[in-house]
Amino acid sequence: MVCHDVMTKDWLAAKVPTLVAWEGSRLKVVGLDALPTFKRVVAWFPGPVEDMVWCFSQLRGLNLGLDTGQ
Repeated sequence: MVCHDVMTKDWLAAKVPTLVAWEGSRLKVVGLDALPTFKRVVAWFPGPVEDMVWCFSQLRGLNLGLDTGQ
């Protein structure tokens, strides 16, 4: 959950320890720096559109985990 102000974050931090967790759950409050970040890149490849399939396959091969679906 992302809190948009300090008052909401403090309220949530006070409530989390009182929650009854279900089996296997893990609840904790962390700062924004602990959340994963995603980088977005826009690239322009000159040439015919047909070559894009090859370009994307090369990018995926060189960058494991890269999502080139969009």
